Amino acid sequence: MPSVPYSLQAAFWAMAMTGDYHAAEVALKIIARRCKVLGFDNADEMATAAPRTVVIDGNTDQYIAGIKAMIEQQGS
Repeated sequence: MPSVPYSLQAAFWAMAMTGDYHAAEVALKIIARRCKVLGFDNADEMATAAPRTVVIDGNTDQYIAGIKAMIEQQGS
């Protein structure tokens, strides 16, 4: 039995694979929506983003302050 996120797609998949145009259309719409929700349609943007490593030294309070500062920088 398919997992819950794929149950709706699975319900239409067999019919789509036998040539049912409506079922194929529904299956493709489900796949497209899942890609959008998961951010796969922005793969080009994600691939061009440079990965970075951040090291924050200090005690717990300094670490938290550093994380908050990074979040504020990302917002601007």
